Amino acid sequence: MIGQAYELLMEGNFEDAVKTFSICLSLEPQEARIYHGRGMAYFQLKKWKSAIADFEKARQLDYEEPSSWMGLAVSLVMDSKIYEAIDVYEKLLAHKPRFIRARIQFALLYYRLGIISKGNHQLNIALDSGPTFE
Repeated sequence: MIGQAYELLMEGNFEDAVKTFSICLSLEPQEARIYHGRGMAYFQLKKWKSAIADFEKARQLDYEEPSSWMGLAVSLVMDSKIYEAIDVYEKLLAHKPRFIRARIQFALLYYRLGIISKGNHQLNIALDSGPTFE
């Protein structure tokens, strides 16, 4: 059923994806992938608070999965919780300093805030870590 929920998500059927992920959670309430998927669907629906809650729960259940951290940070930005998003990026990068996608997104956030030097710093760290096309 989780696969079906992700198919709905990929097809752009976000409302039905939320419903299907919710059913999955009633069967497997400790499965991080389900919270992550529903968080992505809520994000697409611009339901920032629900996306934040689901990405946070996914992060708690699977602390090592960086995509839940990223979903949480971007959702916080969209909900105008900039300082909380910065905190998430900082904690993620302290835990996974070579996670290039987070460095780039963090740099872009700093650029949007007009803090060019910090944005440049994040991009320089990303470049110095030897990124690949993967």
